[in-house]
Amino acid sequence: MCPCLSVSIGSPPVHANLEAGLAHHRAGRLDDARANYERVLAIDPCDARALDLLGMVHIVQGRAEEGLACFQRAVESAPDFPPALNHLGLALKNAGRVDEALAVFHHAVAVAPGFAEAQTNLGNALLERGNADEAIACFREALRAAPDFEMAHNSLGGALFRIGHMDAAMDAFGRAIALAPNYAHAWHNVGGVLTDQERFEEAIEAYERALAIQPGRAETHNGLGHALSLAGRYEEAAARFEAACALDPDHAEAQLRLGIALARSGHPELANEHVAEAIELARAAIERAPDDWKAWEILGTALLRTGRSEDAFAARARATAIKRRPGASSFAGLQTFRQTTRGRIDHDIEQIWHLAAQGVITDPSILEGYETVVARIPVSAGDNEIIELDQECRRAIGASYNRLWHVASAPEIVGGAVNPALDRTEIEADYTGRAPGITWVDDFLTTEALASLRRFCLESTVWFRSDYTNGYLGAFAEDGFTCPLLLQIGRELPRHLPGLFGDLPLLKVWAFKYGERRDGIGLHADFAAVNVNFWITPGDANLAPESGGLLVWDKEAPAEWDFRTYNVDHEAMRRFLAESGAKPHRIPRRQNRAVIFNSDLIHATDTIRFKPGYENRRINITFLYGERTGRI
Repeated sequence: MCPCLSVSIGSPPVHANLEAGLAHHRAGRLDDARANYERVLAIDPCDARALDLLGMVHIVQGRAEEGLACFQRAVESAPDFPPALNHLGLALKNAGRVDEALAVFHHAVAVAPGFAEAQTNLGNALLERGNADEAIACFREALRAAPDFEMAHNSLGGALFRIGHMDAAMDAFGRAIALAPNYAHAWHNVGGVLTDQERFEEAIEAYERALAIQPGRAETHNGLGHALSLAGRYEEAAARFEAACALDPDHAEAQLRLGIALARSGHPELANEHVAEAIELARAAIERAPDDWKAWEILGTALLRTGRSEDAFAARARATAIKRRPGASSFAGLQTFRQTTRGRIDHDIEQIWHLAAQGVITDPSILEGYETVVARIPVSAGDNEIIELDQECRRAIGASYNRLWHVASAPEIVGGAVNPALDRTEIEADYTGRAPGITWVDDFLTTEALASLRRFCLESTVWFRSDYTNGYLGAFAEDGFTCPLLLQIGRELPRHLPGLFGDLPLLKVWAFKYGERRDGIGLHADFAAVNVNFWITPGDANLAPESGGLLVWDKEAPAEWDFRTYNVDHEAMRRFLAESGAKPHRIPRRQNRAVIFNSDLIHATDTIRFKPGYENRRINITFLYGERTGRI
């Protein structure tokens, strides 16, 4: 799609060598093409066309620095030569010099407004900087100039996917594929959307189409492996991750996923090697780029696989601090910063008032921004309806919405956080006697630990998930819900009750927060060995004291069920519970009561009816230890 000069300029030798070089270039004989371009430059060192084409050869043959130097010389010789500007921008972007690349792409489209490839590359650079709206405008401008430019359709789809417009993204990818049926990258992107939508078998087919066209792309092997893993096909997934690692030995995520797939398919001795390699690769990436949040996230997940929970959560906290720093613009194009619900905004306003009452904030502009958003939410929108924040709303609250702008201190408790008076013998006997494993414990935490943890949950701006159909909010350790006190509780609990936890590591921590009248989480089981669920809201907030807690059935989910079946397929779970004769344990909610049970047991939130008011919101915290199979 690069616009090359169709007229010949220069002396006959220059012309002849340039034409010969182009012929070799088009035929894939790059060494011969290079030799001819160098002959041109021996005659005229400032020939912009030869410099540009020689730069392209260098890039294709893996000499990035030489290619960049050629493009720079070409632009110095011909400052308004669009192909060289476009290629220089790409080389700068690939070298991590995105701001410089943006300036070059802007110049390219200024001198050649109909240059669709440069418009698309400008959009991709803007997207990398988090400017999704400007990027989408560039892609649409490229398509106005060249409606059949498949790369622009594909890039548009990628931007729409990032901001959560899944149907529109699929339409754009579909258009790219219709124009170019062998466009491997577009098929790869279709696989990504389908995976995100939990349509795993369709995703697998899309990735396989991509690999049939372009078998040597590590990222597509990685994507296919991920979809296979989520479908429970771990042996096949491991083969795809192995292929990704062979193609890209520095691919930390593929190494980690390979380790997890091997562990889940019954090869823990092989898994450990790949997890260790992922740790080293992630650390190397962080050494090169300390603000690489993805590398921090991979490091945290890999450390969890080795049982190093506290180091893992610290790495994940670093990832969140980078991605969700207040006022950050580099990630502003992500879906999490562009969508909300009325219920979520109501919660945030209540939290701001609470923080103001505690003297934590004194700046009224934060509240004013949220009130601007409330005024722009359609009256017809329900509390749980996903709402797209328009540009005015993002300007009003973009520096704080879904940002980690306040985290309350919750240090370790000297002397212990878990109540030392818990009767180990009685609790463990109750758990094993109520087969297949369930007990509940009152006065779970010490008074000091309970008060500190409650303050952390009320004050910290960590409630980032608000897209649940039942309207509750979620906070996760891998996304900011972590503090020394939580880690202390997670560390102490197995010490108090070794007969229940053994040496199972803590793998997951999350919390959910509900309003005064919300349906809770429906039927599901968790991918873990042991589940700990405890409540911290004061008892007088609960208007139905014999409810508001948990229902736990006394039958384990079938071992062959995959993640989707025991988390999403409510009809299958209801049928299984009825056919197996399962009976529910109803555990009423009490402040500082913990329910400990076998994570294979299907469970659900009981009916919720709480007093209105921010401090009365129902909060439950969950720890998951080990994996569903018992393997790590």
